Amino acid sequence: MKTLPTQKMDRIAYLKGLQKRKQSSAFDSFVSMVGKVGGCPVRITNQVIGGKWKPIIFNLIVHEVNRFGEMSHLVEGLSKKVLTTQLKELEADGLILRKVYDILPQRVEYELTEKGRTFVPVIQEMCNWAIENFRETPAT
Repeated sequence: MKTLPTQKMDRIAYLKGLQKRKQSSAFDSFVSMVGKVGGCPVRITNQVIGGKWKPIIFNLIVHEVNRFGEMSHLVEGLSKKVLTTQLKELEADGLILRKVYDILPQRVEYELTEKGRTFVPVIQEMCNWAIENFRETPAT
């Protein structure tokens, strides 16, 4: 649901009022970020790469698992329909590129765009965080 311009302005005015009360550099930084993108940067990022499957699909492409069949077989619980939809959305948002090879049988691969490559450090940090905080301990 798109925000009406008046609602967005009300939110920004509210933030500026909070900013005066809080007088914190962290909050000032947050207000600055909101002003630059017209909304919460985390929310915007979540709209593009969030959800149950997109980060997983993106991570596979980062690690050169870039064919539909490979992805479909590796991600348990991901239907082919949802995989197709998520790939199309990642492509529409400019994070990946669909490359069709003119051979028979037809071969399609996905690769990161320049914009997509800028998100790789975020995915890597997510992986590092999971490894650091949820490392499996060997069974005794």
